[in-house]
Amino acid sequence: MKKRNIILLLLIIFLLSPSRALSQPPEFSKGVDYYKEGAYEEALEGFLKAKEKEPTSSLVAYFLGLTYKQMQDYISAKSALKEAVTLKPPIKEALLELIDVLYNLNELDEAQKYLETAEREEVNPPQVAFIKGLVLLKQGENLEAIESFKKAKSLDETLTQAANYQIGRAYVAERRFSDAKRVFEETIIVAPETDLASLTKVTLDTIERRLWEERPWRNTLSVGHQIDWNVVLNPHDPTFWQIAEDYDNRDVYSLRSEYSPRLGGPFDIRAEYSLYLARQYKLEKYNINSHSWTLIPSYDLKTRMLGLPAILSFPVSYNHIWVHADSYLRAIVMGPTLSFMISKSQIGRISATYQRKEFPQPPPLGLVDEDRDAHTAVVSANWSYFIKKGFLSAKYEYWNEETDGTNWSFTGHKIGMAFFTPISIPYIGEIKSYLSAEGFFQKYDHNHTIYDKRRRDGIFTLSTLFAREIYRNLDFQCQYAYTRDNCNVAVYDFDGKHIVGWGLEYRF
Repeated sequence: MKKRNIILLLLIIFLLSPSRALSQPPEFSKGVDYYKEGAYEEALEGFLKAKEKEPTSSLVAYFLGLTYKQMQDYISAKSALKEAVTLKPPIKEALLELIDVLYNLNELDEAQKYLETAEREEVNPPQVAFIKGLVLLKQGENLEAIESFKKAKSLDETLTQAANYQIGRAYVAERRFSDAKRVFEETIIVAPETDLASLTKVTLDTIERRLWEERPWRNTLSVGHQIDWNVVLNPHDPTFWQIAEDYDNRDVYSLRSEYSPRLGGPFDIRAEYSLYLARQYKLEKYNINSHSWTLIPSYDLKTRMLGLPAILSFPVSYNHIWVHADSYLRAIVMGPTLSFMISKSQIGRISATYQRKEFPQPPPLGLVDEDRDAHTAVVSANWSYFIKKGFLSAKYEYWNEETDGTNWSFTGHKIGMAFFTPISIPYIGEIKSYLSAEGFFQKYDHNHTIYDKRRRDGIFTLSTLFAREIYRNLDFQCQYAYTRDNCNVAVYDFDGKHIVGWGLEYRF
């Protein structure tokens, strides 16, 4: 409504100015009448005819640009409004409309150029400061945008609520959620009955959830039960079975703890610890005890990758696994990861990692060719597309593993996809559902010294998980996983490993 009143005021000013209005053709006046009624197609026809008769009229160009803008034809509006600010006499009011059009076209550098002109000529300073904040916000210059919005509301108190809302958005972009929460609360207080206040309340709920999710200490505790139909990975050929009975139940426990202090600025760091315990009911010698420690320093790249925000990190992790009472595997993994936005709904990630694996137990029967200690290089690319509350992701990994024993060196290609979405079910509520599928294709470097053939593996994994929140931050989960190894060496080939599980997960 306010915008409509401003436009009508401009119409009155222009139409009462003899030097501008009286020289215009009659089609122009008809176009103005249609414009005031909101009949933009008819107004456009009138202004185009007026343009043919008065091609150098800045006033005709101005209203032609306004009409195109109302019809959301921003390309045509841009051309007309540029004429309005360059023809004689130039119309200063067209500068703001032109900047707004350039903002909608994402032509932000050009918008900045006209903003400088508007500031220099002191065209409606409060509105110029406000739209400058919008441009800076879209460019990712969040702190500068905040200062511009503060200036706008200091020059015009009627902009306070709108400016506060945009300041809150800028704080969110800077991940300063406490500041965003404070500003959004102020936004509601200014005029609680407005539509913007209602929108801000929804945003505030989201911020409060983010504050919970982004707290420095985050912990997740899980307790569950699983049924495994092939604990020992018995092959398809019973000749090579390790034990006849490979079915068992187990209890599983896991704890993940993260600490991520808010350092401010472009640098960030996160430390993680993970514990996983699996206790078999009958096959106790396959009990697992795993500990992982990870440190992830990162840097928010202010210089953009292809014009988009990017974060460079360098995770370093150490994992130690015991099987029963014996140390089974020690591994160090490190390497750079670059995460970058492809669009507002898409994120890309590329990484290169080095892994050092050590198996403390001696190879079976002392065979040096079975020594699995390894140096591994992995290069990966990941793409994620976010859909409302869910996402779709795909990944590719290239593996090159060089082991001390010749039987285990390989190169491989891993591809995978995952999909997550909440599902609303009557009388049950929202169920979080997750589905993933993966294929790992391995080509071993040497003929196996025992089976006298070069091993080839195609390992396929399918997993699903469903979770229902039964209390705040407490989920009940059900899951199923299937693994199939299609191998040309019979001892490693197995039809399928089925795991069904359920349990509780608590976040605190």
